[in-house]
Amino acid sequence: MVSWSVLIATSFPAAALVASTIDATSLTALRFVVAAILFYPILVRSGDTSLPKLDELLAYGALAGISVFYFWALFKALETTTPLNTSAIFTLIPAITTLAAYFISREVINGKVLIALIIGSIGSIWVVVKGDMRTLVNLDINDGDTLFFLGCIVLSLYSPLIILFRRKLSLTRSPTYITFWVLVSGSIFLLAIALYEQRGDLGWNQLGYLDYGVVLYLAIFTTIITFWQLQHCTPILGSVVVMSYTYLIPGILLIADQLFFGVSFGVTVYIGAGLTLSSIMILNLYIGMFESKKSNIQIR
Repeated sequence: MVSWSVLIATSFPAAALVASTIDATSLTALRFVVAAILFYPILVRSGDTSLPKLDELLAYGALAGISVFYFWALFKALETTTPLNTSAIFTLIPAITTLAAYFISREVINGKVLIALIIGSIGSIWVVVKGDMRTLVNLDINDGDTLFFLGCIVLSLYSPLIILFRRKLSLTRSPTYITFWVLVSGSIFLLAIALYEQRGDLGWNQLGYLDYGVVLYLAIFTTIITFWQLQHCTPILGSVVVMSYTYLIPGILLIADQLFFGVSFGVTVYIGAGLTLSSIMILNLYIGMFESKKSNIQIR
């Protein structure tokens, strides 16, 4: 999940590079199609290429629908907002996931969870604004931020639904199998929507070599790999613990800015980083194992 956080962190600046090139739906469709094609040899190697049953297909379709809406909202939002704003909003996902987990998969909310989430949210937002209260106060909220916030709410349903489907539908296929069919379902949804919106012209021919390079990166590293990581880790750690790793993302972006772009920040930023790490430790040590046992999910 730490590597998942690193990969997700890179998706914000990478997506911003191509967000305004063509329509967001067409761009997201290309991302999913490329990811599904590249992932198929991995599925073949796993030895399970059978078609899913109807209930499985519906479950994969639901997970795909969540992913499709989130990625579309990200690209669409970046047309009018900034990676800073989107990363700040993204830190709210663990708190929203906690509520979703309670209602969907009946994962327990207790005092330790709430304390950890409050600590993590404060720390992450403090890192996002680089310890500058003026930046926090002056954050300009626009329609793109509202859309991305809605996308984050929808994404918060992803991990609880994985647990619910495994429990109610006996969805015990491998993470590789689930990942592939989520990608295929997402590709179908997005292509249908994009073709309808763009009247048959997806606009992929308007992309340059750099654009395709970015899409390839997004497809492999921030779609295929991160999807597989969520399928693999959620049954082991529980949805709240899994999504708590989003608290690491602002710090990772800040480190990248310092290493590659020479951006400096004050010592107070380390306070925020310390809070986020404390939050994740609390959730892992005291909540993760309890919730996994509560859900009758084996811890490996």
